[in-house]
Parts: sequence; structure tokens; C-alpha cells
Amino acid sequence: MERMDKLQQVMELYFCLLDLNLYLDTHPNDTKTLKKFEAINEDYMKVRQEYVTEYGPLLYTDVTDNGKRWQWINDPWPWQLENY
Repeated sequence: MERMDKLQQVMELYFCLLDLNLYLDTHPNDTKTLKKFEAINEDYMKVRQEYVTEYGPLLYTDVTDNGKRWQWINDPWPWQLENY
């Protein structure tokens, strides 16, 4: 999977989580939706970690102190990538 495809997948899963979270704020007893939220969150965490491992940090919280603390500023920003 190419970088943009992986980033697209991360963004889609994150959008789903936000949407489900808003729904659950008003329907906290909907166990079916809560299970769906938990499953999508698991997928999101996995895909996000794959992206970070392969392409570098998405957020400042992804940066580890391995001597490359500011490495994330050297990568192109999402809007600087071609075909985005």
C-alpha cells in the first residue's frame, strides 16, 4: 500500500471514530454502536501505527526521543504531497 493510500485509510477510520463518538454522546446505552466503535478504534490504532512505523509521525505525540526528535518536520506536510 502506498503512502497516500495508507494516509487515506487513517483519515477514514478517524472520521468514523469521530462520527460514532458524537452519536454515542447522545446514545450512551447503544451497546451495538459501542462495540462498533471499539472495533473501528482497534483498526484505527493498528493502521495509524503502521503508517507511523513506515512513513514517520503524524502527530508530535508520535515522536520518540531516539535522536530524531525533530525528524517529522523534514517530511512533506499532507498538503505538500502530490495527488492529494
